[in-house]
Amino acid sequence: MLLARSDADLQAVVDLLATRLQLDPAEAAALVLRHPQLLVQPVEQMLPNIGFLVGVGLTSGDLRAMLLGEPKWLTRPLRDLMQQWRFLEQVVFKVGRRE
Repeated sequence: MLLARSDADLQAVVDLLATRLQLDPAEAAALVLRHPQLLVQPVEQMLPNIGFLVGVGLTSGDLRAMLLGEPKWLTRPLRDLMQQWRFLEQVVFKVGRRE
């Protein structure tokens, strides 16, 4: 699959990581080496996930930290991401109310 991607497609992924996550080139390279599936995912499919996460209130710093820790948030189908996020919200809010 990676061999079928054009240089422009691969560069678009690297540019997305650099601009939206504010990664320097070394950080972007390390992230892609740890999670090469990022290079297979079209940017057009990652952008809605980023938009959703920003829409629920994540700051750029939050987003950066979250995706450096687990970049699969970018590669999940948006519907799955939304369901998983809502589940996490319910669990976190329930724990928060107990304290």
